[in-house]
Amino acid sequence: MRLCHILIQSILFLFLFFLLLCLFNISPFISFLYHKIEITAYLKEGIPFSSLEALMKRINQERKGIEIRYQSKEDALKGLVPAEVVNILDKNPLCSSFKIRLFGKIEENDFDKFISFLSSMKDIEKISYSKEALKFLSKIKHGFLKAFLWICGICSSFIIIILILLSLMDAKLYKEEREILYLSGRTKWSLVLSSLISSMIDGLFSSLIAFVFLFIGWTLFVHKGISPSFEISFFSFDIILSLAGIGILLGFITKIPTLFFL
Repeated sequence: MRLCHILIQSILFLFLFFLLLCLFNISPFISFLYHKIEITAYLKEGIPFSSLEALMKRINQERKGIEIRYQSKEDALKGLVPAEVVNILDKNPLCSSFKIRLFGKIEENDFDKFISFLSSMKDIEKISYSKEALKFLSKIKHGFLKAFLWICGICSSFIIIILILLSLMDAKLYKEEREILYLSGRTKWSLVLSSLISSMIDGLFSSLIAFVFLFIGWTLFVHKGISPSFEISFFSFDIILSLAGIGILLGFITKIPTLFFL
């Protein structure tokens, strides 16, 4: 019966940990999408090459996570019109520019700060980026956070209720065994203590089993399809300890109602 209890508890924890995996990685996923937004900084006409190098160096110093690429006005024109048209034109109407992407942990205000920094530079004439995409990603982030917090709260409540019911079933099944222990001289408090410790150990084992299966499932079926630039913030030593602590705590909490039957 105890083995069955651990298996059921592991399945419930597996579902809960999957929701937590999604919850913990909303911010990294949104940062990954922010990286896809390209900022175009149009340069003033006639900037010497030495000034361009100094400008790129200054931009790189502003933030650690920056990917910057120079695009000449000739390359920009070739990307817009066919080569035959380029040869006909007397003057290139386009500007040279820097194509910039941010990466790492990115928030919406990081874009605002970085755009303000670019705007303050005298050699940059104009800045272009998708403001609509930024607003859309911000709405998605807040919406996902609220939705997953509600889902995690509701699922946690159901899991606690199911575990309490399982503990109550265990208490009824082992009623005769407890009566024999009382007759042999065991006190109620010794049974309470041993019951709590046993439940906490079961919670620890269940959380570790759930985490192992979650890691195997993620490695085999999901991780291969994820871009290398998207870093998962879940499979770390600190989080493993936290999940083990959650399992122990749930084992302790769900055992308390059964103590009245001891």
